[in-house]
Amino acid sequence: MANDSKTWRCGKYELSFDRPRIMGVLNVTPDSFSDGGEHFDPDAAIEYGLAMLDAGADIIDVGGESTRPGFTPVNPDEEARRVLPVVRALAKEGAIVSIDTRQVAVAKAAVRCGASIVNDVTGFTDPKMVEFVKTSTCGVIVMHAGEVAAPARTHATVQLDTSAAAFVAEKAREAARRRRAKLLGEPKPEAKLPGGVVQPSLPFGEPEPTSESATELGQETPAAEQAAAAETVAPAPEAAPEATEAASESNDRLAAMMRRSARREEAYVPTSQLRRFTLPDSAPIMRRVMGFLSDQARTLIHAGVSRDRICIDPGPGFGKSANEDIVIQRETAKMASLGYPLMCAVSRKRFVGAVSGVTEAAERDAATFGVCLGAIQAGANIVRVH
Repeated sequence: MANDSKTWRCGKYELSFDRPRIMGVLNVTPDSFSDGGEHFDPDAAIEYGLAMLDAGADIIDVGGESTRPGFTPVNPDEEARRVLPVVRALAKEGAIVSIDTRQVAVAKAAVRCGASIVNDVTGFTDPKMVEFVKTSTCGVIVMHAGEVAAPARTHATVQLDTSAAAFVAEKAREAARRRRAKLLGEPKPEAKLPGGVVQPSLPFGEPEPTSESATELGQETPAAEQAAAAETVAPAPEAAPEATEAASESNDRLAAMMRRSARREEAYVPTSQLRRFTLPDSAPIMRRVMGFLSDQARTLIHAGVSRDRICIDPGPGFGKSANEDIVIQRETAKMASLGYPLMCAVSRKRFVGAVSGVTEAAERDAATFGVCLGAIQAGANIVRVH
């Protein structure tokens, strides 16, 4: 691997990338997708964390909430109860500890206990999380999590002044009517509307009908009439089941998105035949992922977080199909070109099973190694593995 000049400052630590860095996954949860319950006891978690350090891990990523497809959200108090003893013990042993959380309160407590990195699966879309990390010196990992990660963008509504254009159009119509009436030899007098508005006559019959609101106000336009008619005729769409489901569970958008991922996974039927992937055009998914990662990194920098504290992660498995995850991995070099330390967090993920044909998550390590090696060759700096 060529010497990479990027560095990553994480509190009192500074990581260089003259070699790939290894982040060990430590799930202190009863329900993680591949090792749920194995390290739920704090003592067992601490022992496993130390074993990963002995095996060569550079960073230990401690998480107290599973974000597997179909996960159940955990309240911040319970999450903190799970992770803080583990974070404290590993930091005391000199480990570089990352806290994997989307809760500001948990991140603050973990950093006080010695964590050097905040790994936010929602990509620092919570302004309170941004406010916290800008006052600390910890490293940050910006992850893209599908549609959850895309912050709502508001645009100012622009009201165009169409009075001049409408006047010109009306004058043209009036001239056409007069020419037609003159050819037919039956010129008609002009009709006046209330308010002094002049309406040209039609060559035959009565003057053009106007809506009740136009008669009363003298200001309704044909476009507005059409919009009102459309609003009257078109029935309001019923709320989508996902929207209702998400609203019923404290509006937890991440949980709702991962439930949809779980349903897609259940619908997948494994086959012994070689699976052919029809890869989508790389542009749409890469625009979303790279655009989000760049935008959120700039948001952090503008808030006061120095550039050399920021790492990016495209978030494989979060709101993405297997095909999209494959495209993202193939475009690793493009993401590395953004200039931030780049993480490859594919360990045992669903798409690794899809390409390898291995259905059991815990048995996907060999396939994970292959994907990670390809990512490193393309420019990834950190591999997050079990």
